[in-house]
Amino acid sequence: MRRLIFTRHLRVSLVLTAASLAAFLCSLASPAFADAVNFYLGGVLRAVPTTLFAIFPFSVIELLLVAAIPASVFFVVFLVRRVHDLHLVSKAVSLVLTVALLLLSSYLLTVACGYRTTPLAEKMQLPETEMSVETLDRTARILLLRAKALEGELVRDESGASVMPYSYDELSKEIAKAYQKMNREYGLTPPSAARLKPVLLSDLMSRARFAGIWSYITGETNINVNPPDYCIPFTAAHEMAHQRGIAREDEANFVAFLALSFSDSAYLQYAGYVGLFEYIAS
Repeated sequence: MRRLIFTRHLRVSLVLTAASLAAFLCSLASPAFADAVNFYLGGVLRAVPTTLFAIFPFSVIELLLVAAIPASVFFVVFLVRRVHDLHLVSKAVSLVLTVALLLLSSYLLTVACGYRTTPLAEKMQLPETEMSVETLDRTARILLLRAKALEGELVRDESGASVMPYSYDELSKEIAKAYQKMNREYGLTPPSAARLKPVLLSDLMSRARFAGIWSYITGETNINVNPPDYCIPFTAAHEMAHQRGIAREDEANFVAFLALSFSDSAYLQYAGYVGLFEYIAS
């Protein structure tokens, strides 16, 4: 039984997991090493599923998660009914372990190492500023004034609420253009073919208090469609920052704001200022 479980693909996945774990441990000791792994190797591993699944207009990871429930039940029933066939059971268990180890290896290289990179403020050589209530208040007021200056260029509905003038595909392209402009100035993130995916189960996301989720498995940027329109560009840019290797939440917020501020769209600039204002004001 033991010999049957350790099939060739399981042995390969164990080697890959060991190598990925070694890379992660090295990243704990060296931010520079973490930078290289996250930008180059991690960048490739993020780009492949992102490009592959961008052809689908719907969220593949959402469907996989929904399908995982009946699939898990079926798998358990299958194992119970075939428990006498040790060869078949061992192959099934080996396959599950292989998939789990590959997902772990991918997580270590595409996400975990990103948390050990050189801090963004250090990369951008930003001066250290003492954090205080007065600093936050002054920053929030500046952001609010910048947002108000753009209000005249917004489209509004009958209730007076701002209306996003883009479809999700158009928004994906507009934010990608903003990231390109930002990177010409700062070179913070690699290019990406990320496509925004509206989530069908947005009500469940709302109950769980998730505005968006980036899936490292499929590379998809999943967006909760329930929040007001003006919230969606900032959430989208935030999740796209994760997809581009910015793992820390506060840094993803800042990169989202920075990218939107480079946009040619007044609406995206407005969403960036308001999004960061709400974050700081909270």
